[in-house]
Amino acid sequence: MFYQLSILAIFLYGCFLIFLFVYSLVQLNLAVKYAKFKRHSPRKPVLKDDQWPVVTIQLPVYNELYVIERLIDAICAFEYPAGKLEIQVLDDSTDESFEVAAKKIAEKQAQGIDIKHVKRPKREGFKAGALSYGLDICRGEFVAIFDADFIPRKDFLLQTIPHFFHNDRIGVVQTKWEHLNEEYSLLTRLQAFGLDAHFTVEQVGRNKGEHFINFNGTAGVWRKSTIYDAGGWESDTITEDLDLSYRAQLRGWEFIYLPMIGSPSELPAEMNALKAQQFRWTKGAAECTVKNLPKVLNAKHLTFGQKVHGSFHLMNSVVFLCILGCSVLSVPMLIIKNTYGDLEILFKIATVFMISFFFLGYFYWISRPDKQFFKKFFNFLWEYPTFLSVSMGLSLHNAVAVLEGFTGKKSAFVRTPKFAISGTSSGTWKDKKYRAIKVSPLTIFEFLMCVYFAFGIYYAFAFTGRKEKPLAQVGSAIGSSEGSEFYFTYYSGDDQTAKSYHALRLQTKETTTATIDCKLTGWSKTITVSPDQPAVIQIPIDSVATLNDNFYFVGAIHVTAQEPIELALMPDFKHADVYSMIPPASQMKATYSVPDAPSKQEAVTEVSLLALEDSTIVTVNATHQLFNGTQANAPYTVLLNKGDIHNILAKDGGNLAGTSIQSIQSNNDSKSFACYAGSAPKPYDLGLLPFHIMLTLGYAFVTFYSLKHARS
Repeated sequence: MFYQLSILAIFLYGCFLIFLFVYSLVQLNLAVKYAKFKRHSPRKPVLKDDQWPVVTIQLPVYNELYVIERLIDAICAFEYPAGKLEIQVLDDSTDESFEVAAKKIAEKQAQGIDIKHVKRPKREGFKAGALSYGLDICRGEFVAIFDADFIPRKDFLLQTIPHFFHNDRIGVVQTKWEHLNEEYSLLTRLQAFGLDAHFTVEQVGRNKGEHFINFNGTAGVWRKSTIYDAGGWESDTITEDLDLSYRAQLRGWEFIYLPMIGSPSELPAEMNALKAQQFRWTKGAAECTVKNLPKVLNAKHLTFGQKVHGSFHLMNSVVFLCILGCSVLSVPMLIIKNTYGDLEILFKIATVFMISFFFLGYFYWISRPDKQFFKKFFNFLWEYPTFLSVSMGLSLHNAVAVLEGFTGKKSAFVRTPKFAISGTSSGTWKDKKYRAIKVSPLTIFEFLMCVYFAFGIYYAFAFTGRKEKPLAQVGSAIGSSEGSEFYFTYYSGDDQTAKSYHALRLQTKETTTATIDCKLTGWSKTITVSPDQPAVIQIPIDSVATLNDNFYFVGAIHVTAQEPIELALMPDFKHADVYSMIPPASQMKATYSVPDAPSKQEAVTEVSLLALEDSTIVTVNATHQLFNGTQANAPYTVLLNKGDIHNILAKDGGNLAGTSIQSIQSNNDSKSFACYAGSAPKPYDLGLLPFHIMLTLGYAFVTFYSLKHARS
């Protein structure tokens, strides 16, 4: 049963890896396009004074006490032809920020600025509802939208509006987000690292590759007729910007992205605010996938490349499901890999997909600003793995959001609180409203995930590696190291070419002649042993072994003496064991089953068979693929005469426990043989160690700051 469950787990693990691999290929394709076109900025048409259209700026706000005045000041400072600019503050606030905004708006109105304070009769549809309400009463031909945390530059409209005059099918002009508080903390720096890649590589790569891009919800301008033609703002998803972007582009509208125009904004400096933002983005993306992916795949006017990029753009949040799936299954994968050696090939194939890490590395590397190479390189060495680690730590939280989006579970539009933070130390959030009041129950599970992956690290060191050592004889037919006849062998495949010989020591109580021979190579040597002087014999390894694939395979070494002797192995002979091959008749066996190793840190990787009689035919049914190519559970037979040795070697250090070894009866006689097992050295399985370290640290980071940043 466990084996079948293991196969299922490997299948699911493989599916997650394949999706991540294909996703990384799509991102790599965007990176290549970005590298090709990043220097190619769209030409800005020159407009005559009478060509400038009427523009409405919409500012959808909700309880923005700390940034509303800053926003209004920035927008009212815009440079644009007189009489052609309208500003709508679409205010759904329910706290004192409404009065603060009203006071500021009255101040600007007194200065002759066309700015209106718009309050809907009923707050429906969240941000999409507010934008739709304002659109119906605005006078602009074009509509620029800014969230409350933005401080756009005063020439924003002068830089963006002319691009609509390339042709009358331009529906959106989107600009790049910049960051007011990137250097405020590690949390904001990592957010900037990820967002910069989106606003450089992804947006430029998609736009220049003629793929769908998205209006980012802010810092962009819409043609009013485009919104109406695409069906208007809809609130059935909580990422109304992505939804409308796809509906408009499916209608044939074109988008332009301007990476050279930056719009500064505030990054969430508090963990729970970031998690609220991430939840909205990932859930909304999943909702848009359900709503728009079938339309993309069925659109006959789209090319195959546009459908592929559009699909992965919409399914971007599915990455978190796959990361979570791979993460949770990675610990069972480690256990399965070290339990079922015959599945080793599947894990070797899986390692191919690890190249995704390098594809994504290039994607993020090329997004970093061009500056001094060594500074960029050393910063990237810690920024990239740290960013991945924290992203992994958020994967449980975001995966829940994705599942809610796919299953149609509705939830409120949770705004991201802003605290007027900029630079490295300007502003604080610790004593302000809008912070999370209590810790989410999901944080408990994030802590448990941290513990779970820490166990994965422990398991790799405690249970996967092993040292070389001889194990017990598989059968009971074992003698002592004192006698007149011995057979012994090295553990097969264990002696490499660096060794030139091994040493054997013989002792006796009476002077005797001893003969040492190896049937495999025909080598023999006769010596005289005196009771007062032990004999130390050097056995050249080339004399008793054959070389195969850079490993020596040693034959059975036979020692006979006229008088009883005591045989001992010298230190250089540590990989061998000595057995007297004259066991009592009651201990003779014709059938063996290789037992488990005595410790979980060991495994029976090598079994040596020594025939005690001529014409011994032995059937071997190994539980693991063998070094000679024999597959697991594929019985084979071997003919042995007295003194012959047959070595059974598990491929890649696999476990031979449970292997059946049986002599075939001949003339109703059961031929006996001796069977010895050993454990070859095996390195620790640390292939998943970097992954588990990143997961442990990522979940620890997210858990710690979720608790620390919550209001006590």
